[in-house]
Amino acid sequence: MTVDEFRAEQEWLGASYGTEYELPPNWPEAKWRLRTNFAAAGTGGLILWPVFGATNQLLGGLALLVLTVWLVRKGRPPWVTAVPMVFMLAMTGWAIVELARTFVGGPDGGGRPGLLAISVVMLAMEVWIVIEAGVLVVRGSRSGGLAGGSSGG
Repeated sequence: MTVDEFRAEQEWLGASYGTEYELPPNWPEAKWRLRTNFAAAGTGGLILWPVFGATNQLLGGLALLVLTVWLVRKGRPPWVTAVPMVFMLAMTGWAIVELARTFVGGPDGGGRPGLLAISVVMLAMEVWIVIEAGVLVVRGSRSGGLAGGSSGG
């Protein structure tokens, strides 16, 4: 899409809003508000993007964790997934801690408590799931096999 096409589409969108909401033909204040609202929506996306990215990376690390436990359970070499899993979970944990630090209110009081809470919950769940997987592997190795047996494929 070229700049001219974008501008034409923006003008058409503004005109259609004016018709839909029965605004006067020349409604510069309403156009300004409409553009400001679109710009503000873009800013909110930029605030949420790092949290989305950390969540996505955490999901990848946890998928590797599941595969690592499965490999241990089947008696196959787990290092194939364990090495990238450790890296992914460590880097993701570090990123979540850094995100949480940015969401804490500074001296100007500009904190984001909702995103801070999400970051803390994500970090707590990551630690909890890693501990649970470790306990499962340790219990399985002590008893000679992991819970659930090794039947099936």
